Amino acid sequence: MTGAPIQFLFESQTYNLDYTNTNLLGGKHVLTYGVNARKNEFDLSIAPLGDSREEYGIFIQNEMLLSDGVRWVIGVRGDDIDPIGTVVSPRTSLLVKVAPEHTLRFSYNRAFRAPSMVQNYLGATILTRQLVDPAPSPLLAPFAFQFNSDAVGNINLVEEQLDAFEIGWVGQVGGTTLTASVYRNETKDSVDFFTRSAYPMNSSDPSITSQPLLITPLTDATGTVVICTLGTELRNCDPDGPGPLPDLYTVTSSSLPFDFSYRNIGEIVDQGVELGINSRINDQWSWFLNYSWQDDPDVTGISQDTLPSGAVVDAINQPPNNRANGGFAFDSESWYFNGNVNYQDEAFWTDVLDTRFWGPTDSFTTVNASVGVRFGDTTTLSVSAYNLFDEDVQQHVFGDLISRRVVGQLLFRF
Repeated sequence: MTGAPIQFLFESQTYNLDYTNTNLLGGKHVLTYGVNARKNEFDLSIAPLGDSREEYGIFIQNEMLLSDGVRWVIGVRGDDIDPIGTVVSPRTSLLVKVAPEHTLRFSYNRAFRAPSMVQNYLGATILTRQLVDPAPSPLLAPFAFQFNSDAVGNINLVEEQLDAFEIGWVGQVGGTTLTASVYRNETKDSVDFFTRSAYPMNSSDPSITSQPLLITPLTDATGTVVICTLGTELRNCDPDGPGPLPDLYTVTSSSLPFDFSYRNIGEIVDQGVELGINSRINDQWSWFLNYSWQDDPDVTGISQDTLPSGAVVDAINQPPNNRANGGFAFDSESWYFNGNVNYQDEAFWTDVLDTRFWGPTDSFTTVNASVGVRFGDTTTLSVSAYNLFDEDVQQHVFGDLISRRVVGQLLFRF
């Protein structure tokens, strides 16, 4: 442990073989089938035990024209992937044209996501910093100390499984296309990065032994007090100084992770509504509006965690409840102009380390615009502005703050 950044060195080679064929049967059945094989070879510095993965798949799909207004698609896929084994993914959709310009869609599909090589074979040590304010002794001013935590993979993970149900409608009214859908997604065995044990080491795994915490020199009004550790206990290294100070884990507002790992957790149900309008006024003008609402996730089999603030939350991401965007476009032979407004509700993120790093992102609204001039058929000069009013935009609690960006472009066609 030196405190240097984790070196992420990555090299991979992929060998892939696919075969797909489609046959028309009896004029009313479109049969598509195929197989694939893939071998991935890895050299990951943070997952040294994972060096290769083999994947084999087979699928078949039948698209049936039941009548002039009814089409039914049904299919299934089977995959065999290291190290999880065999997974079967069925899917089906029924399209019913209830009127010449109106179609209903009913669909179901099952999908899966295999654990990544990092999730299976991660092996790294993370150095983090913890602030202690107030300090545990009158000798000390408020201070921060560093400590190390192991992060290890889990070879026993199973695949994440998603069952998706959707009912949708598409309608055409003059030059306007209307869409609406309701959906329900049931996710089982999500892969969660979690604190497996905390200081003082309380893991039931006998192979895990306590690590010393790494402490930086601490300074008070009279100078530097050098602090040593014994297990998780703070001590003054000066033999003539005061005796042991309180344990580190007792003077912080949250637990100190001893090690992290991955696990499969519970079931998450997401459901919501999506609405859309796209309209063309004439050959030059068009506009659109979209809105989506997603309910708070319904969670079972997943424990709650306590934040440093004392708030108790489900240990899953809470996506925005509301999203909306709208815009317009003008396009002529010589020039074009378009603009759009995008809104996203607040969200809460838990997919980073432990509760000390979880947190919300605020709602935001962005305005974007673009204008371009064409010089004949070969040259276009354009200027595009993103986040025109320079609002603070952060789409993840660990994401960058996205500010105004203006891009000019000169495009030549040959």
